[in-house]
Amino acid sequence: DGGGSGSTKSDDRPSVRVVVRCRPLLHTDPGNVRCDAVQIGQDHVTVDKGDTSGTRSFRVDAALPPRSSQDDVWEACAMPTLINRVLDGYNSTVFAYGQTGTGKTHTMEGFQYDVVNGGHVVREVRREHLGLTPRSIRYLLSQVEEIRKTEAVVVKLSFCQIFQERVY
Repeated sequence: DGGGSGSTKSDDRPSVRVVVRCRPLLHTDPGNVRCDAVQIGQDHVTVDKGDTSGTRSFRVDAALPPRSSQDDVWEACAMPTLINRVLDGYNSTVFAYGQTGTGKTHTMEGFQYDVVNGGHVVREVRREHLGLTPRSIRYLLSQVEEIRKTEAVVVKLSFCQIFQERVY
């Protein structure tokens, strides 16, 4: 069993949650890509490396199969709980990690881009396709509006993306 998840604080709330999302194969994927190399269980992921080294299994808090929606990801990551903890004064980080093309940008942003005059332009996106970042901002600001009815609120928010060893 590789890795662990669910490190907890003194109040028994997880301080680290590990969620794996496996994206579906795309029409642009090469023909030699195997769909069966990754097996998804409710709380584990098993990877068949396709060579003599065999398989490796990882325990996680949630494993989402390729058919998972952005809503499924939002719920599995317990984003409302995470954001409410931020409003209680705790810091928070959502970290997406994986190889190029594995769906990190889709999961975090949910935007689709068109290339126009050498630059990227965001297409109109339906609410159900929005990723964790825009949903988190929307949820955070809705909670802040409620709190502002009775007390002053200061919000500081950072977002960065590292791509090919460059910070954006």
